[in-house]
Amino acid sequence: MISSDDQGLFACDNLDADTYNMTVTKTGFKTVTQRIELKEGEGKKLEISLQDSAEGKEDANIPKTDQQKAN
Repeated sequence: MISSDDQGLFACDNLDADTYNMTVTKTGFKTVTQRIELKEGEGKKLEISLQDSAEGKEDANIPKTDQQKAN
């Protein structure tokens, strides 16, 4: 689990090249899941917009895909 700072910024270092599903949740907003493909040595900058809702929590989760878990 990765948490953002007060401005919503976060970093994930040392991720293997693979495809990840990133889920972002925050209290009062709808949960957003985004699929991210990383190639060897690649970095990405993401901008994610959240929509108002009555549910959520304040963490960003980047679980490994089934393919990554099998390796």
